[in-house]
Amino acid sequence: MGCPESAKNLYLSEQANSARSILESLKNHGLINCSPEVLQSTNAFEEGLGLQETCSCIVASAMAASLAKAKPENNQPPCQTAKKISSEIAKEFQEKYKTTKCAELTSQFSDFSSQERKNHCAEIVEFVTSKTVDLLTKQEIESGNFSLTRFTEYLSQLSEEEFNLDNTFKLMQLVNIDSEEIKKCINFSEDNYTRNLFYKDDRFEVLIMCWNKNQKSPIHDHYQSFSVEKIISGKIINTNYHYTNSNTDEIQETSSETLSIGGVIFSHPGEIHKIEPADNLPAISIHLYSPPLKQMKCFNLENKTVQWAKLRYLYIYQSEVWQSLESCYL
Repeated sequence: MGCPESAKNLYLSEQANSARSILESLKNHGLINCSPEVLQSTNAFEEGLGLQETCSCIVASAMAASLAKAKPENNQPPCQTAKKISSEIAKEFQEKYKTTKCAELTSQFSDFSSQERKNHCAEIVEFVTSKTVDLLTKQEIESGNFSLTRFTEYLSQLSEEEFNLDNTFKLMQLVNIDSEEIKKCINFSEDNYTRNLFYKDDRFEVLIMCWNKNQKSPIHDHYQSFSVEKIISGKIINTNYHYTNSNTDEIQETSSETLSIGGVIFSHPGEIHKIEPADNLPAISIHLYSPPLKQMKCFNLENKTVQWAKLRYLYIYQSEVWQSLESCYL
């Protein structure tokens, strides 16, 4: 569930007011640093602001701009950036609703406690959260402070035109891994390298792959999927191949490179490679496949043959994807 929808649902649950719904959702999605005391303080917003004054959603967005995890670069004062973000949100709010005053925003409802009024305010919460997410994400990207969770959430919201290999590769280069967010996916095996699912939707999947020393992938393609892969621990050797004859399954090696932590590679659908850890040491890498990789061709250099392989996961971090795993042959 995205951050705007999460904020809306929290507000409709009546467990939090509009400001707290926004801030808590932004915190849960890794966009702001926010203490429980700050969240608790939003309970006073309604009484302090009053129904005649500014909508507390706008106040929450201004607070979020100051609490953002990603800090601006180029020595720009954080307060200046926060003012710019809050000003832009207030401007878009004014353009959409023609006012920023709570009383005017809800004047059409004779019963303030009605479900219709609550739904109306929930839509405002969702709108403000969405705009805040967009601006804080832009700041994350510009500052190079992009968590893996935020990366997957951002990609899932891109339009079909924007979601492509080039943009995904550029964004993957900005991803900074927080060990806490992936620790459940760090699972090694003595038998083989492991494919640990971190995220999956209809458009793409993200896996954390753990490589013990001497473990290597088969020589393989990614069928109809493009891929972007980033090294987060150890070193990885990536070896590329291509067909020697378009009418046969014979291939030959074309290039090889060793990637250290932070190195990113990509491949188009159908391109062939092999991955293995370097220096006889374990390694960990992030792999994004779009669409999710269900099967691939595995090549045998000696026999000049190909065998189709169906893919499985060792560990699944995102519990809600269990419903769709049948399509991935698990």
